[in-house]
Amino acid sequence: MRGNPSAFFSLTMRSTALASALFAAVGLVHAVDNRLLYIIPAGDTIDTFTADFTDACTNWQPALNQGLTFVEALVEPGDFSGKNSDTEARIVCVSAQE
Repeated sequence: MRGNPSAFFSLTMRSTALASALFAAVGLVHAVDNRLLYIIPAGDTIDTFTADFTDACTNWQPALNQGLTFVEALVEPGDFSGKNSDTEARIVCVSAQE
């Protein structure tokens, strides 16, 4: 075998450490955004829509049929850039097993 085996081992360990740090950093930055963009029905205000959506989320029969428990209904006015807060909302309904 040519070369210094300990130098090869050291280079391999440093490469592994660098790759691990890089993947960890990418993992911290990457977050899942499950919000959906929803167009608020004509004639509804954001407050009315929020109340209706929260009620529908709380009592969503497919989730109840699976034994899931309501956790949270989130309504954020506006699109993903924060515009159109009177006509669009980012929404998510969260249920979980007890």
